[in-house]
Amino acid sequence: MRAVEIGYTRPEKLTTYRQKLKIPDVRWYDKQGKLHADVTEKLIKVSLELTPSSTMFVYHVLGQVECVDEACCDVCAGHEDHDEGCEDCHTYRKLDVVTTVVTDYVKAFFPSFCDKCGSHWLADEYGPIFSSQT
Repeated sequence: MRAVEIGYTRPEKLTTYRQKLKIPDVRWYDKQGKLHADVTEKLIKVSLELTPSSTMFVYHVLGQVECVDEACCDVCAGHEDHDEGCEDCHTYRKLDVVTTVVTDYVKAFFPSFCDKCGSHWLADEYGPIFSSQT
């Protein structure tokens, strides 16, 4: 889609841009410097329905993924580097974390939820790609 923005001009020039040059979006300034446009703003809702190419499988995994919220571990709150050196912290951060694996054995999605702190996130093999606290 092309657009043109011009300074103050006569109406016949606007008609030329629209009809002869086939430019659908013409914007212009009036003598006071206010920008005008004959563009209509539209809200478009797009929905997508996917049909898997094969059967989808869903697995629920308990206590295998650590919570992404670092404040979730109160076991080692006194340690400086509780993530690095404390095995109890790693174990505690896995407690009450439910991960759902959705896969067609080509792609996989890993949404997780921590029941202790209410965090939920979507992860891939490299870590969280979406994270939110409720």
